[in-house]
Amino acid sequence: MKWVAIILSITIPASIVGFLNPDIIIILMFTGIGIPIALLIIAAPTISIYTIISIWISVLINSERTKKITISIISTIIILFTLPTAMNLITKSSATTEYISGDFNDIAQPMSAYTIAVRQDVGIYPVKEIKCDGFCLHALLTGVADRILMLPTKHPFADIDPELELLSYRFEKRDSCPIVNINPNSSQFSLPRKPGDNRKQKNAAEEARLRISEGQCLIEEKARLSDADIILSRGQLHSADTRKIYSYSLTADTFSVHRITAHIPNVKGEFELVFRSTTGRYMPLFAPLIPTFVSSGQLKVKPGWLRTKESLKAPRQGAQTSDWVYFLTATLGLDLELKTDDLNKRYRQLINVILDNINPPSAADVSTIESYFRQLNTWKKPGMGKADHDLISRIMDRPDFPPPPKLYAVTRRLIDGGDRQQMNNWVTKMIDRYESGQTWSGDLPVNWTMGIERIHGGLKETPANHMKAYSDQLAKLASELDMQK
Repeated sequence: MKWVAIILSITIPASIVGFLNPDIIIILMFTGIGIPIALLIIAAPTISIYTIISIWISVLINSERTKKITISIISTIIILFTLPTAMNLITKSSATTEYISGDFNDIAQPMSAYTIAVRQDVGIYPVKEIKCDGFCLHALLTGVADRILMLPTKHPFADIDPELELLSYRFEKRDSCPIVNINPNSSQFSLPRKPGDNRKQKNAAEEARLRISEGQCLIEEKARLSDADIILSRGQLHSADTRKIYSYSLTADTFSVHRITAHIPNVKGEFELVFRSTTGRYMPLFAPLIPTFVSSGQLKVKPGWLRTKESLKAPRQGAQTSDWVYFLTATLGLDLELKTDDLNKRYRQLINVILDNINPPSAADVSTIESYFRQLNTWKKPGMGKADHDLISRIMDRPDFPPPPKLYAVTRRLIDGGDRQQMNNWVTKMIDRYESGQTWSGDLPVNWTMGIERIHGGLKETPANHMKAYSDQLAKLASELDMQK
């Protein structure tokens, strides 16, 4: 048994070192010479426990040495395979009974609802600048619903209180719209795509901004939950015990469970549950049982059992998307695909109408211009087109308008395809706007600092031979930019 003593004399101290200071594994991994030592520490607990159990079994067996070793090794492997497999089956069966067995679907298609309320878990779906999220915008823009009621809550599956106040969103034609900040990141909503379908999904945030610019205002107002034709709830039903996942606990709760429900009013006007779907993931023990050091995230490791990741339900077939989007599009049958025409063309038509007006621009007018040019992709070839070039030139000719974004793209376009006179005229136009100072109203959402930064961006792209006559202005502009920082 000399070899056993040698193995344990190495692996037991290595395991102790790892238990006392798990972070040393990360430190060793970042040093080339320390990688073998780190791997030894990671493997040491497994080697130690397998060796000790094999020795214990061999002591109980009365047989010749070779047979004892063979039987003890096979028995150890069987035990360490059987134990986690049995425990995984028991825990999954229990979770399925507790969370999933009561799921059902009594929704009749096609679903018809003019007002949809959404209760969503604010803990995992945080509220951004605007509470009308991607689904809210898509539903309103496509006409799937007239109103969307949004209720961020920590308790999305609480009993329904019809008198509960929440925020309602709808589009309405008005002469002037209240300012609404629509964040593209919080408005993302990925619709399912079949393999080979490479259609680019339209941007709901940009479409909403354009609708607002056209006089279709996004109205936020208070409503009651009883106003809804259907109440959709989604959120986390149960969270895993992360403290025990990264430990040697065999009974750690590793289940992270999410649920979606739908309620509609019955003949008595009471909201009745008509749909429930539960999904989740858990981390079963790896078979055979392997004690080691597991990553707990952010370059941290802790002693614990090796685990895998599994879903509580079999994966869906077909185009893959989130459970929420699948529920909306497949279960409810909502067509949330934005069927809009050329967004840029509509923007340009709107901006030309604004420029045709001889009156000074409003904050909403300038916001429309800002929204359009910010979303315009000028980095990919062919860069800025002639229509956008002409639009920027018209804006720069109006001193009551601030310089728009993307002046540098006009300069690049002239470098690639313009003549010397066109470039000189463009440079003169930018210099004149700079020397004139802020000629637009201070109530507009573009200040002087933003204006000179844009002019500087346009001039910075200009070839040196076009700038010789403006050396004094450039020096002054550079100095002013430094002072603004």
